[in-house]
Amino acid sequence: MRADIDGQWASGLARRGGGMVGARADFARNTSVRRKGANSARRTSVPQNSRIVAGAALAIALGVSAYGAERAQLLQVFPESTAERVRLIQFDADCAAMETWSHDLGGEAIDVRVTEESRAMLDAEGFHYDVEVDDLGALWAEYFTSPTAGDFFERYQSYDEHVTFMEDLVSRYPNLATMVNIGPTVEGRFQWAIRITGPGPSRKRPAVLYHGAQHGNEITGPPVIAYTARHLLENYSTDPDVTWMVDHVEWFLMPIMNPDGYEAGSRSNRNGYDLNRNWAGPGSRANPFSQPETDNLRRFMEKHDNLKAYVDLHTYGRYILWAWGHTPHYPQENPSWHRVGDRMAELIRQHRGENYNRRGPIYTTIYPVSGGSNDYSFGVHDIIAMTFELGDRYGVPENEILPTCIEILPALLYMTQHVSDCNQNGRLDGRDIERGVSFDCNDNGMPDECESQQDCDGDLVLDICEFHDVPDCNGNAVPDACDIASGKSDDDDGNGVPDECDADCARVQMFRARCKGSKIVASLISDTIRYRPQLRVTLDRAQPRWLDANGAKTRTRWRRFDAGEHEVRVDVCSPLTNRVACP
Repeated sequence: MRADIDGQWASGLARRGGGMVGARADFARNTSVRRKGANSARRTSVPQNSRIVAGAALAIALGVSAYGAERAQLLQVFPESTAERVRLIQFDADCAAMETWSHDLGGEAIDVRVTEESRAMLDAEGFHYDVEVDDLGALWAEYFTSPTAGDFFERYQSYDEHVTFMEDLVSRYPNLATMVNIGPTVEGRFQWAIRITGPGPSRKRPAVLYHGAQHGNEITGPPVIAYTARHLLENYSTDPDVTWMVDHVEWFLMPIMNPDGYEAGSRSNRNGYDLNRNWAGPGSRANPFSQPETDNLRRFMEKHDNLKAYVDLHTYGRYILWAWGHTPHYPQENPSWHRVGDRMAELIRQHRGENYNRRGPIYTTIYPVSGGSNDYSFGVHDIIAMTFELGDRYGVPENEILPTCIEILPALLYMTQHVSDCNQNGRLDGRDIERGVSFDCNDNGMPDECESQQDCDGDLVLDICEFHDVPDCNGNAVPDACDIASGKSDDDDGNGVPDECDADCARVQMFRARCKGSKIVASLISDTIRYRPQLRVTLDRAQPRWLDANGAKTRTRWRRFDAGEHEVRVDVCSPLTNRVACP
């Protein structure tokens, strides 16, 4: 995404300053570095991918370039004043051969893609810069011509390889998936999507459209979309949540929205247009939908009036963004969208701790954007639209591709659940939950009445609502006692803990546990009351909320237990398996 040139941007530029978003892309840096100006000693370290460096050097030696005669470079430009920053963005707007790739335009360095022509413009104006990538075309060719890895998500794949991947999924799951041709691009490629939905009529089902690479140089999004498609199809009929979402939602997943730019390593299409400034809607620019790629999406959205959610995956900076982009005024839906964004960020963080803590409307969170897809989707079609800025570089290292796919998937699933209509009352599930029409006890975006009504322990509380508060050591969202009672898990020692979670305490009938640093003493004095251990405790109510149990920090878990004469509020002071140590 790129800032618009207007008074609001220019006046706010100095206030934004630097930040994480200004980190350089993890592209190879050619050893030949040119820096103009008096401060030539200043250098900024850029992480390198050694395999790409070697491959790019070979490609350069062979004269390979994805741009043909148009040699492109990636520069790291160091503006010396606000006026120079504004001038740089004006160059970007006026010259199709120059693209500003950085999001943080107030930082020390700004990444800019140039040709020889546009680099000469910078030289004439006296800009200071380093050459970050000497031949961007050769580097891009190396991304997509490396030896085929064992798994699709072990390296970046070309446009053709993405199409083949989707076609293979369709051939394996013909009852669930079909290929959808959204339309042709400038150079005659097609914007392919995979449509996934369960058997039966789909017209009344809410639909979602998720895509990557509207900016062709931002290559982390396509594998995330491809991974989502594979996950839905491979887990259909075995994962109840996936089965429900496929049966009740019409999915349109398009890995690469800008195929020409993706193949060339350009954020723009091959007519030199930034596609995310070419949409109509509130605050849009002149001549919206003048490019085939955006016009194809316009016709698709108009045809599919059941679309309820839209996600556009970009890089970089770890943002979750929504409308508006053209104005600092918030839409009335902003509070509810904040709740959705907060929940998606929490789901992402649960995988490996990545923080998507920059969330909010595009204009006030990063910079003004006129003619963007979010404003069109929401402003014209009333679709909840989100933009993700993935990772901290344009293309994450290859060993980060799969982890990134895994951590973003739950957020996309949550987004889908939030905008479905499982009870078919004509309102989106998320709005039912927000208005109190439906409850969502497990905070997964799906009303409770649409999920399993199982109550395996007979306590009149649905299992989906209580598995967070009772032992679930194997993480299957079913209480351990229900796994044991149903025969899914064994409990050879009869202690109420499934054997797969109880290797250290196998065959132990009774044990004592003392929590270090507190006054809680718990003794198992009988087998179970239902499936809960009966505990006799001495409680220090001044204890901390976190306790150190045999070296492992565990959250205190307050619950009520039947102690015979009366209920007492106790703390188990142990991991979810209700054991701290074996005697």
